[in-house]
Amino acid sequence: FLTFNGHHYLLYAMVNSFYKVPLLSFTYNQAIVSYMIQLFANSFVIAVQVAMPVIGTLFLTELAFGIIVRTVPQMNVFMVGIPVKIILGIIVLSLSMPLYVYFLKYIFEKIYDDIFILFSLM
Repeated sequence: FLTFNGHHYLLYAMVNSFYKVPLLSFTYNQAIVSYMIQLFANSFVIAVQVAMPVIGTLFLTELAFGIIVRTVPQMNVFMVGIPVKIILGIIVLSLSMPLYVYFLKYIFEKIYDDIFILFSLM
């Protein structure tokens, strides 16, 4: 948050909110509600995008262990699979961390743009 200068954006948004929407002058608008619903739906898309590398890797690992169970039924997959999935999840998370930095910078900038759009709709 501090790396992306989020505190500057937050203070700027708070100060400009009093200029865009003076005290006790808020009016209900259908455009605000539809934009809020759109932002709420986009938050789920962002959550899936952030979680997809780890979830995809764990799904492929589970698929591989399913094939191993069918081919080698004597092997105890639970004893081997859980540590492998934990280690693999940590590796994928650590490898995708540099990408998360750029993605989160984009998300924070978009959040503040969305806040200013909401203020303009008010």
